[in-house]
Amino acid sequence: VSTQSTGRSKSTMSACGKLDAMVYEPLGPDSADVERNREIPVHWMVRRYVRGLSRWRYMVLLVFVVLTGGLGGLAMGFLNKCSLAMNPPSGSQSYRDNDALTAVFPSKNPNSATMVVLLQATDERSILWKNRTRDFTFELQWHIMNSSKYSKFVESYAGLYTEELMGVPEEQLIGRLVNKQHDISIISITLSVLMWDQTAIDFSKDLVQKFLDANQIEGVHTVLTGVPAFVPLMTKIAMQDMERADGIGLPIALIVMSLLLRSWRVVLLPLLAMGISMSMTFGIMYFVAQAMSVMQAVASLMTSLLIAMNVDYNLFMLSRYREEVVGETDGQVLTEEDPDPEYPPSPYCIGSDATEDGTSPNPNPNGTSIVLGQWIVSDPQIVAEAEAVVTNVVQTSGHTVATSGVTLTFCFLGLLLFKVDLMRSYGIACAVTLICLLIVNLCLIPTVLLMGHKWFRQGFYNTCCPCFKTSEGGSRGKLWERLGRLLMRPTAACIALLIAFGAAVPMAMHATDFDTSDSMSFDLPRGDDVTAAYKNLESTFGDGTTNPFTLLIKMSKGTNLTTPASNYHGIAHVLDQVVLKVPHTS
Repeated sequence: VSTQSTGRSKSTMSACGKLDAMVYEPLGPDSADVERNREIPVHWMVRRYVRGLSRWRYMVLLVFVVLTGGLGGLAMGFLNKCSLAMNPPSGSQSYRDNDALTAVFPSKNPNSATMVVLLQATDERSILWKNRTRDFTFELQWHIMNSSKYSKFVESYAGLYTEELMGVPEEQLIGRLVNKQHDISIISITLSVLMWDQTAIDFSKDLVQKFLDANQIEGVHTVLTGVPAFVPLMTKIAMQDMERADGIGLPIALIVMSLLLRSWRVVLLPLLAMGISMSMTFGIMYFVAQAMSVMQAVASLMTSLLIAMNVDYNLFMLSRYREEVVGETDGQVLTEEDPDPEYPPSPYCIGSDATEDGTSPNPNPNGTSIVLGQWIVSDPQIVAEAEAVVTNVVQTSGHTVATSGVTLTFCFLGLLLFKVDLMRSYGIACAVTLICLLIVNLCLIPTVLLMGHKWFRQGFYNTCCPCFKTSEGGSRGKLWERLGRLLMRPTAACIALLIAFGAAVPMAMHATDFDTSDSMSFDLPRGDDVTAAYKNLESTFGDGTTNPFTLLIKMSKGTNLTTPASNYHGIAHVLDQVVLKVPHTS
């Protein structure tokens, strides 16, 4: 039973287990005593907040409709704005070195787009013995250089046969453009634009669609790799991840929630909150992506966080709403056969004494009547009852949701202290997700409950599942309450802590032994041809093939490369010998 200063809400259940009706009875002269003895003191701000939502409910809905429509239209734009850009932090050594390079060579950018066409023999014959490979190399060069749209951006084109044509000895090409087994060869293409620039991305799409797909070599597998080729793939995978999460994770969560809440009607609210929160979150992140680099994996992370926290927050709010509506006393659902011991049974509900036409023989003195549990008139009483119920929901579960959301938001905002855009984008995305979830679950969900209270309250049912059913012993018979009461005992709590600590210590001992890597292969989807080709390229020719280093040599004052004192050729020879000894696949 939920008691408020404005009245008391009470529910009854018929023998079939279906909620027949809830009657709102104004308190009598003893309302002051009831107010003083309430178990849940309602804060005046919560009461005013709920009344404000009830009064301005249509305005609240209009605001969310506008936000969903306006920001939802930018959601796809956000996915297209995501990139694999990993700029060095401002003020770091890498940042200063890049500035020094571009200051001397403005057209030379260390983040220039480099793409690699990987050619791998699918049979036992060497790739050098395939005449079609030579023709493919020059046809691809001709296709690129004669492109009116992209030829002006091409800085270099290097393949096995183009280098041989320029007189480079074959032994110098082994390990750089062909492996020792002569079954894998690469063609390197470098553009003058950044690797995450839209021009480079469009170039990679054009190259695949107009040439590679139409000019496959028999016995040779050809794949385009490199950051510009990865961006469309990552966008596609991000969309598939969201569809998979929405299609698998969300239905399972909703089924479990339906069993817990014993109503399919209230389960519609998490779906509503999910759609609106996603539209708002992705729309806001569109503007964030305009100001900073946002990784492709952020979209998948946001979707997972949206599903998890949305279900969690709705479960808090709606489970409390069910308790308020059903009116449990010590875990027992009030029924016509088992009335409230403190108050007599209400004469305004349908029970065993209902007439054949479904109407109650005891009409409300104010003219209110109930037909099969459906209210016909007295909307003011429905509104007052809904406000009393939702006020308790916001006062209790709403406080828990707000505390959890605000705490997690500040935790994620702590990632802004990192200087790397990768970590900062994760922090901003998660914080924006939680803020939108808080707004929706603490503003929209209570508003919908206020407006549809009459419909939602009649959708609760009893379940035959023993996991969700109350035993004769009252609330103590519930599984989770029994476990909670057990853990409240000091001995049991200490044992639980020792078990948790004992399980965590062996794992924590290996926390510093993890192998770390900055390989881009971890950012690519598993099982894709492009990912497999990149891993093959990385292990055979090294990651520097698509992400090369640039060595800047600055002569001392008074000398230049043409003076004998510079000994530039000697320095270059020594550097060549040193670089060739470095394991290129490490």
